[in-house]
Amino acid sequence: MLRTLICLVGPSFVVGCAQGEDGPDGSDSPANGNIVWERQFDEALANAALIPAADDVLVVVTEEGSLVALGPEDGAEIWSDEVERSAQLTWAVHLPAPDRLYLPDGAGASTFDVQAGESTRGWIPLDNGQESVAITDGSDAFALSFIGLDYGLAWSCPHGDGKSCSTHVYIGDSFQTAPAPNGDTLVVITSTDIMQTREKVNNDPSEVDWTAPLGFAPEHAPLLADGYAIVTSRDGEVAAFDTTDGSEVWTFDAETRTEGPAVVDEKAGLVLIAGNDGVIHALTLRGGVQRWSHSLQDAVLGGMTVGDDTVYAASADGMLHAFELEEGNVRWSADLGVQLVARPAVFGTSVVVADGQGGVFRVEGPGQ
Repeated sequence: MLRTLICLVGPSFVVGCAQGEDGPDGSDSPANGNIVWERQFDEALANAALIPAADDVLVVVTEEGSLVALGPEDGAEIWSDEVERSAQLTWAVHLPAPDRLYLPDGAGASTFDVQAGESTRGWIPLDNGQESVAITDGSDAFALSFIGLDYGLAWSCPHGDGKSCSTHVYIGDSFQTAPAPNGDTLVVITSTDIMQTREKVNNDPSEVDWTAPLGFAPEHAPLLADGYAIVTSRDGEVAAFDTTDGSEVWTFDAETRTEGPAVVDEKAGLVLIAGNDGVIHALTLRGGVQRWSHSLQDAVLGGMTVGDDTVYAASADGMLHAFELEEGNVRWSADLGVQLVARPAVFGTSVVVADGQGGVFRVEGPGQ
């Protein structure tokens, strides 16, 4: 089965092996992961460079908005393109259909058929010519939602329609993050650090289902799971709210700056957060109680990813770590020797990570 990665344009390709690190107690090293291939590209990457868009598709976008489709088996280029990246762009991207990719692009969205073997770029304009800065997946009625941070407007595209969008929510305040769809409503956070829920079809800014003052400036869109909205700040604050009425359920303070988003695993009932002090916190979703923690040697800049009961964390000292989800024990580690900045992306037994200078690496655990 063909698997596709979308990455930035670049020239070089290297194969190598990774080294392990000492165990957390200074005893024997955990098993070593291996670098399957490495690519070095011309443009720098940011924290959100690696965006899983489907089971077999990974999106890697440069700070300048370049894209390239790669085959993960050998890293060969399939096709390339680019989008118009905004300085305020929030890369919240989802696939409403298995083979379609939507990216914010100027005053609209570019669409791509990622499996086509060539660039298939289409474009959806937004009314009023306002800038598209975020995309989130919607429901059967609304495939996509766009927001304009400066205007407090949101748009929707009917499912399967690749030509036009219509205004559907007016907030009356600018946005702080991308919206989060919750059935027939959108959970949004305004620039005044207030979380609200709105019906998707609503042009009256006075009609709000509920509001929740956060008390801090969130960095990422709310994470919705099991009736909770999880919100985090760059200062390590985590808060859980009931999505039925907006009441605060629990809070946690990691007491460190956090660059990447939190991760929620609804099956395990865990919320995971890590920051500049290198400490990973695994909190219970229902109570915010810390189930386990693990201290790394350096900051986790891009956040973490969960796949197959394993937590993957890439740290600034070049280490990629794989932990047991339930208990936090180390499964394996790999030393890539570069500062890793992006959230890891999992494809089967492989993990793709990226550094801040345009390096993209595919790593496999031992025995794969």
